[in-house]
Amino acid sequence: MPERDEEFVERVRRGDREAFGHLYDRYAGLVRSVCFEATGNVVDAQDLAQGVFLSEFRQLDQLCDPGNSGGWIVGFARFSGQEWRRTRHRDRHECVGDS
Repeated sequence: MPERDEEFVERVRRGDREAFGHLYDRYAGLVRSVCFEATGNVVDAQDLAQGVFLSEFRQLDQLCDPGNSGGWIVGFARFSGQEWRRTRHRDRHECVGDS
């Protein structure tokens, strides 16, 4: 069984979904922590993390350095968290302005 991220990424790119499960297992806790930092609650963090992994799976072909998949997924989680906060902030202002 491969131990390095590069090997898992290459297997996923060839259609091996089980290999993505290994990447998920390796980084899920870290991604959820990053998402929790952005959202401040467990439920939203879990939803956001699920979206991050789904997006990663869909965009894995864009990863230039398969050895850096951990950094890539964490960066994507941070970006997603920033977008989540911006959306929440914007939505809150729209609700206040509607009254």
